[in-house]
Amino acid sequence: MNRTRYLPPGSMRRQRRLGRLEGSVGTLVLVCAIGLGLVAATPGELYRSAPATLHPTPAGSAAPGIALQIPPCTGAGKDCTEVESDGAVTLLPRTGPQPAPLPQVQHQANHVPEPATLALIGAALGGLVWRKS
Repeated sequence: MNRTRYLPPGSMRRQRRLGRLEGSVGTLVLVCAIGLGLVAATPGELYRSAPATLHPTPAGSAAPGIALQIPPCTGAGKDCTEVESDGAVTLLPRTGPQPAPLPQVQHQANHVPEPATLALIGAALGGLVWRKS
């Protein structure tokens, strides 16, 4: 009769511990080597800060005082207020033909999302496709 002999329980425990330790140390060494390789291959400009910009002190005289006459407020993108001597703010009436209401919110055209946002959207769509298949 051919009978399979098994090792006693716990006899390979030490070998498994050594294997786990070797695997952990090997993985750590591999990750550190990859990181050092990336740092060595990366140009220094990407991780070194730029030198400070020096601004020379401007030389010259003060600008002449110019008094301008401001026309009445027509509502065309101007602030229609007047600050009085006591600090009170008075709204000036808008004049002119069909004074347009002042915009409450400035709208900016051509909203372009950030590249990271586009990458996240692409990753989400890819995840949905990957999950279905």
